[in-house]
Amino acid sequence: MVALGIAILFLILLYRSRAMFQMRADRCFVRMPEGLLLYYPRMVGTGYVVPDVDRELALRQFAKWLYLSPLFVLPFVILPPIVGRIITVVAYSAIYWSAVRIATKGLVKAAEKRRIPWLERFRESARDASPGFQWVRILVLLLFFATVIWLNLCGTSRTDRALGLSGIFLFGVLLWGYSWALWTQHSETTDSSAATPISK
Repeated sequence: MVALGIAILFLILLYRSRAMFQMRADRCFVRMPEGLLLYYPRMVGTGYVVPDVDRELALRQFAKWLYLSPLFVLPFVILPPIVGRIITVVAYSAIYWSAVRIATKGLVKAAEKRRIPWLERFRESARDASPGFQWVRILVLLLFFATVIWLNLCGTSRTDRALGLSGIFLFGVLLWGYSWALWTQHSETTDSSAATPISK
């Protein structure tokens, strides 16, 4: 019930933060000095040259829905047993990459891959999201982190313990990264407020 409550709260905040998805989608597009517009489905890695305005509008809409898509699978990742969660993640990944291939079909690949340091990716995510959304995201990650710790300690098979150990690493990194980004954003906001003179 706790997991279901957190999932519902997370979905409500996601719906209320629709502008966040538009900002995330906009970060997938980069205008080069020579005027070319490049689209990066994952913001990093392989990019594609956008040939015209019509294709740009279609890709921007696709990029927004791509970031919204986890909304539809989140309940299935939180609620079922561990096997169901794994199947859900694998199926979602397959559909995700198939959609990207279809959306970028016929586009010319960019000459260079885009690289953004891992910590900067967490910071960009924090800039796009409201503090309330970030706190609930951390709560969801804590729930997953506690689940995989329990699986590692109480699992009855090697597969359970191996999945639990992998999950501890994955969700531990995500939990640390998003917590660090939230703390950094809070510190920057506090320093900025302190440096702003109070008008009389």
